[in-house]
Amino acid sequence: MDRLPKTLPKTALGKALSYLQKNWEKLCVYAEDGRLNIDNNKAENAIRP
Repeated sequence: MDRLPKTLPKTALGKALSYLQKNWEKLCVYAEDGRLNIDNNKAENAIRP
């Protein structure tokens, strides 16, 4: 995350880096657990009318 302090926060890169920083722990859990799906399409489709 060396780039975050050097990146303007309203640029696309700044927004992406900020999002990544906020969700880093969740990303690590996903990467370490091979049972988790990358998306939740099945759940979203199941709750749609």
